[in-house]
Parts: sequence; C-alpha cells; structure tokens
Amino acid sequence: MQVLFKVIEHSKDAVMKICFYHTLPVLFSIAFSIQLYGQSSISGKVLDGLQKPVAYANVLLLNTGDSALVQGQVANETGGFVIEKIRPGRYIIAVSMIGYHSCHSAINITGAPLYEVGTISLEENTEVLGEALVEAKKPLYEQKVDRLVVNVQSSITAAGNSVLGVLQKSPGISVNKQNGSISMYGKSGVTVMINNRVSRLPIDAVLQMLDGMSAANVEKIEFITNPPAKYDAEGTAGMINIVMVENADFGTNGNYGATAGVNGAETLGANFNLNHRRRNFSFFTEYSILYDHNRESWDNRLRIADPAFTSDFNSITKREPYTTVQNFRTGAEINLSKSTSMGALVTLYQRHYKQEALTQLNDRIAPDSSRTAAINIRELNRWQSFTANINLSHSFNEKNRLRFDFDFLNYHNLNPSDYHNESYYPERKLSTLQIIDIKKETPIFFKVANVEYTYQPLATVKIEAGVKGTLSTFKNDVEVSYTEGGLRSVDPELTVVAKLDEKITAGYVSADWSITKTTQLNAGLRYEHTSTYISTQLEQGVVDRNFGNFFPSVFFKKSLSDQTELFLSYSRRITRPTFNDMAPFVYLLDLNTFFSGNPALRPAITDGYNINFRLRQSAIALSYTDSKNEIAHFQPEIDPVTKKQTFRSQNLEYQKLWGLALSVPWTVLKWWEIQANANAYYRDLKTTHLENNVTLSLYNYSLNLVNSLKLPKQFSIEVSGFYESKMLWGMWHFKPLGSLNIGIQKKLNNNHGTLSLAVDDIFYTNIWKLQSQIPEANSNSISVYDAHFQSIRLTYTRSFGNNKLKDVSIKSGSEEERRRVQ
Repeated sequence: MQVLFKVIEHSKDAVMKICFYHTLPVLFSIAFSIQLYGQSSISGKVLDGLQKPVAYANVLLLNTGDSALVQGQVANETGGFVIEKIRPGRYIIAVSMIGYHSCHSAINITGAPLYEVGTISLEENTEVLGEALVEAKKPLYEQKVDRLVVNVQSSITAAGNSVLGVLQKSPGISVNKQNGSISMYGKSGVTVMINNRVSRLPIDAVLQMLDGMSAANVEKIEFITNPPAKYDAEGTAGMINIVMVENADFGTNGNYGATAGVNGAETLGANFNLNHRRRNFSFFTEYSILYDHNRESWDNRLRIADPAFTSDFNSITKREPYTTVQNFRTGAEINLSKSTSMGALVTLYQRHYKQEALTQLNDRIAPDSSRTAAINIRELNRWQSFTANINLSHSFNEKNRLRFDFDFLNYHNLNPSDYHNESYYPERKLSTLQIIDIKKETPIFFKVANVEYTYQPLATVKIEAGVKGTLSTFKNDVEVSYTEGGLRSVDPELTVVAKLDEKITAGYVSADWSITKTTQLNAGLRYEHTSTYISTQLEQGVVDRNFGNFFPSVFFKKSLSDQTELFLSYSRRITRPTFNDMAPFVYLLDLNTFFSGNPALRPAITDGYNINFRLRQSAIALSYTDSKNEIAHFQPEIDPVTKKQTFRSQNLEYQKLWGLALSVPWTVLKWWEIQANANAYYRDLKTTHLENNVTLSLYNYSLNLVNSLKLPKQFSIEVSGFYESKMLWGMWHFKPLGSLNIGIQKKLNNNHGTLSLAVDDIFYTNIWKLQSQIPEANSNSISVYDAHFQSIRLTYTRSFGNNKLKDVSIKSGSEEERRRVQ
C-alpha cells in the first residue's frame, strides 16, 4: 500500500501536465474534431410547446416498410439524443413521452457522417389520465458520476429530523456542532448549497440553519467531491447540495406534517409545503418551525507537566439550550414567451438560541495555588436573514441559451452573553466575584451577479461559459467588560470593531463531449480573483490580500459494458479563511480556555484525484488529495507563562489524504434490502504554528449500514447505524464513535397520511471524545462533548391536492433523476 501511495504522489506532477497540455487543448478543439468520430449518426433534440427540453423522451428508429425497430435511445436531460451506426436508407423516427402526443417523422439517410433532424416538438396531451397509482421508491443512497446522493424521502429515520441530523448519519460525513465545522470523506473545507445556490454564511452559522431545517421539505442531499468548473471553487473537500422538494405535476398540491419527541428534553416541529403549476406559471411556498429544548455537557481537561510541578485544569459545563428555528421560502416562475422565462425567490430565516449553563472548575495552578470556581452563563444567539433572487433565462434557439441571476443577502447576528464567576482560592482563603459581560453584533451583506451562457452545437457537444461577481461586507462589533467590587471596566484588548470588505470575481469555460455512445469527457477551467480587506478601529489593513487562481477540472467516463462503468476525475479547489477565522477577537470557554481568531491565516489549495469503478449498483473508488496550507480549525496552543490554552484556526504546511470507498446495495429478499458503505483513509499532515512543528499520520475507517424492510399492511422498518474509528483533525485525535438507529413507518389507508416513529442513538454511543498533545509544552488536552444525540420522535405527514400524473420517469441509481412520481 505504501508503494502505491508513493507512486500516486510522484506521478502527481505528470498528471497535472497531462491535464494542462493535453486535455485542455482538446476542450477547445472539440468543435473541429467531431466529424472524425461516428459515421451515419442521427442527432436531434426533443422540446415541448414552450421550447423547453423534454428530458428522457423515448426515441425509436423504425424501418419504413414494416415499422420494425432498428434502434432506440432515451433523450438526455437537455432533450438531446444521438443514434449511431445507421446504414443508409429510409426510416421513421418515433418520439414519445407520457403526458405528450407522439410524433413521427420520415427521414432519408444518404451515408453522410452526421444527419441532424433538428428540433422535434411534442405537444402536451391535455386529456386527464385515469386514476393510475404509480409508486416507486428511490434507493436511499445513489452513487453517481461525481457525487453520492442521499434520497431523504426514502429514509424512515429522517422523518421528523432536521437536515443536520440527516447529514450526521450520512456516509463519510462528520459534523462537529461544538466548533461549528463539517468534514466530508475525511476532509474539511465544505461548501453548502441549497438548490445549487451557495449559502454565503460562515459554516458555523450554516450548520445552525440546517439544524433547524426540517428534512420533510428536502428531496435529496448531494455530496459532490470534485465539482466541475461551473461551480464556485470554494471548498477543498467539495460541496453539499441540498435539493428542496418540488413537484412537476400540473395543478395544486402539497404536504404538511408535525413531529413531537424527546432528546435531552422536549422537541416539537411542523412543516408545510404548497405547489401550484400551470402551463406558463409555477409557484411554491414552504414553511417550517422547529423547537428544541436539550441538555448538553462538555468536559474540558488540561494537564501541563513541568519538571517541578504538573498543573491540572478541569472544567465541566452543563448546558440547557432552547432553540427555535423558522424557515420560509417562496418563489415563482413565469414564461414570458416560448423562449424567455423569469423567476424570483425569497427566503426568510430566524434562529433564536438561548442557553443557561453552569461551568464548574477545579484547578491546580501552582504548588501553592489552587482554585475552584462556579461560572453561571447566560447566552443569546439570534440569527435572522432575508435573501432574494431574481433570474431571467432566454433561449435564442435550440442551441444557444443565456441566464442571468442577481442575489441580495442580508444577515444579522446578535450574540450577547454574560458570565457570573465565583472563585475560591483555598490556600489564601480568598473568595472573588467577577461578572464578565460580552456584547456582540454582526450585520452581513452580500450582492451576487451571475451570467451563464450555454451553446450546444450538436447533440453530443455542450459548451458552457459564465462570469460571476460577489461583493460582501461584514461588521463585527464586540465589547467585553468586567464588573468587580461594583466597578465596571471595559477590556481594551478584547473590545474591537472589525470590518471586512471582500470582492470575488470569477469566470469559467467548460465543455461536455459525448465522444461515442460509451465515452464521455467533460473538461473546464475556472479563474477566481479575491480581494480581502479587514480593519479595526485601531489598525487598518489587519488583513490586506489580493490574489488570483486558476482551477482546472477534468472528468472522463467510459462504459465498459451495460453494467460496468469507469470514471476518472481531477479538480483543483480553494478554501478561503472566513471572517470568524481571521477576525481579532476572543471568546471565553472557561477561566483557562479561550477561542480566538487568526489574522495570519492563508487560503488552502487542494488538488483532488479520483478513480471510480461501478458494477451494476455497486461502486468502488480510490481518491488522493494534496492540500497546501490546509485550514485546521480550533487547534490548541499553550502560553508557557500563564498556562492558558487558546483554540484558533491554523494552517497546516501540508495534508495528504488517500481514500478508498466502497458502496454495495444488496437485496437479501424481496422485502429486505441492505445498503452498505465503507470508507478507509490514510492521512499525513504537518503543523506550522508550533515552535517545534510535528508530523502526524493515521489510518482510519468508517462504516455505514442501512436495512430497509417492507412488511404487510403498509408497514416498513429501517435499521441503520454507523461507526467511525479513531481519526485526525489537525492535532486533535478523535476517539471512535458510532450510533444505532431504528424507525418504523405506517402508511394509513385511503391516503390519510404516514405515521413514523424514529429512535436515534439507541445505545448512547454518539459522544465526541478528543485528545491533543503538544510535546514542546508537555501538555495533554482532553475534551468530551455530549450533545445528547439520543432521541425519539413521532411524525405525521400527509400530502394533498392533485394526484394525477403529468409524466412518470423511473430510473436506476446510475441515472440523474427528476421527481416525477407523486
């Protein structure tokens, strides 16, 4: 295995050269080389009466004389199709799709390499279909070309859960709610999108938002490890795309639901979704509310061994948070003409978090000094936001399409807290009372403009290009004051007003080429320029950076047979430090432990390589990522004089990660299905922030297993679990953890809804245990965080409105799917 790792590492430069000097020139010569491939091929595009693509339409080539089938194809997502290796002669092309009138056209193939039939229009069938009931359950996990898809609506244990709860149980995903971070397949630096739109909040705030977002309004979650050039390059680990529930049926329909349960204390929730669709107009609105009262604990221990004395600092924090999260989304799209459409989207969000906590300390500071303390903590953390989007799309013809988007985002965070600290020093028989009052307010604004152009000269070739500009401004106003002996004083070092102005401009070009029926190539190049400026009331230009980077990406797909496929991919990504990572402010955890920003933090650049082989629905993948300046969050430092511990984000000199992933579905019996996912990693990293930096390496693995059982009388059961072995997070060693979950579901008769009962973390094993050691400080730090993931929830959901099918499309796990089954 070590030999394989060295071969991969030493061949990295060669692969890069191939990408730049061989693959990218192919990208720009596609239009000139098409005629060299495929003889006697027929291409065309299927559109509806509004000149919109009819995806997955059936295209049949028939003999003129007896209407015998010669060859058949299914149109792709853009309506395009190619029929290859056709002999000269007269034929009939028959195109059909449920919900449309069939179309037949006569053609004459004379022997030319390519025959273009142009656009085939299907007229909608307005006759009402009978009361046909079509039920098709998508698999919970689908392994696709560049992503893993979790179909949330196929999971019983997702019922009544939050989106963050679903993420925590997904293969290869690790969520740390305590420090507000997330990793994917062992890598940090994740960008979160909602309906292909990037969430601009800091990642800790994004996790808070997802923690209050009902999974009932989510159709699927996509984990994209190597995103193509059209996506933002932000996120060295890749992207998580949360796709909300939509319905393509004409008429009015929707769903509603409610949930009640217990974790550390009570939890309640409700959700509502409404869709209305007509020929030239569509509209949706959705709302969810989640109230959660929980009980959490955090044990923090630090031991520093000096030659003469070993210091011990111990704190236990008991928290009781109350969280209420509300989400509201509404949007509409109107067809102004057959070729032009306009859409708008508005989102409102509020998270109201308050907690009361008690921290008890027991410290041995020096041979003649010890301390016990009790700190009563009260905190309010309120996030609220308003976001709006307007978009315009125009098709000049079947080959050229232009789309314009403008987004405005306004976030506001209010986060005051106070600490009542009663300390006692037994050697001096001294008691003290100190009140620490922290006021924090952060308004955030974003403006984003984006233009995308799509050109499809042939059914086998699609070229995309786009430009994007993002302007963002932050202001972080923090005041820290102390009250002792009735006197109040403001701390001049911790009180700060910091401002950020950031501009990101980007442009990209990419091409998708179906070389043959079994071979596909996608290549692209993206450029992003970043300008970041942070200042305080005391210092201008705390951070002043201007830099630009190119981000190439290459994807290759080869179908070896009807049931086997091979995928190769490479992409370069970036993770920029967030405002909270860099801003010069300090937060108090206990009297000896602090959180702080790091203005010297640099952006991380990652090159990622993947080889994926799929046999039927099973897949095995080998990956390698090489990161420079990888950002490791909340890394520990020890002040040698005061013995105080500070957590802040730090750059690693490098981080190399080798990964092996296996995904296997198994139908044990007709009523029993198993989905197994396994991941193995080897990580090698080196720190930069210590006086004597250390090199760390570790093997680790994770397992995820889901059992789905269909029982009589419309009952079903899901038993799922995961296990994560010991892993590295910068200098932190995470101890093994896991969880076993079970859910039972009953579909009520006569479409009266669905009742689900779910239990998470049955054996109470999902507890975070971390340890770090700094050799030069002779320190050993241990943290144990219990967020009380164990819970039980009862959920009721019901759909209403139109249940007549407009069209139906049921596909295998290897195909991109649209939601077409009511």
